[in-house]
Amino acid sequence: MSAFDEIVKKVGSDEVYFEVAMSVYSISAILKASYVFIDRCYIYLNKESNERVTIYLKAKTLTTEPKSLAGEFMNQLLNQRLQEIVDKETGKIRELLVAQSFSDAQLVASGEKSEKPFGYKGDPLDVGRLQGLGKSDELPGQKNV
Repeated sequence: MSAFDEIVKKVGSDEVYFEVAMSVYSISAILKASYVFIDRCYIYLNKESNERVTIYLKAKTLTTEPKSLAGEFMNQLLNQRLQEIVDKETGKIRELLVAQSFSDAQLVASGEKSEKPFGYKGDPLDVGRLQGLGKSDELPGQKNV
């Protein structure tokens, strides 16, 4: 018997349950993982204490192996928890990038003049010009012959 078999308890031919530690997984991660699985199984969550949540899964089709479903659920649970960690670590940067993007767009929409020109002609790296190259245009450092 493997450790996985000790964690996942089979109730019936199409049902399993297992407990997860609240010290490892947030309720948000558990709910997000559950949402990913609502098309494949019926889900019941029971918070046993402040330390543990029991997750019951009942397959919607008989072709789905319940223990396999439980393993996939646990992987999705880990994925959701890791996304929370990454969001926490990079959230401020993402917010700054979005705020900067919207502030530039707002200036253009309002017609206000900005210190930096918009469009490819005002592009200091000439990125926009490179997108519209024709036969007579040169790449930087290249001369037409």
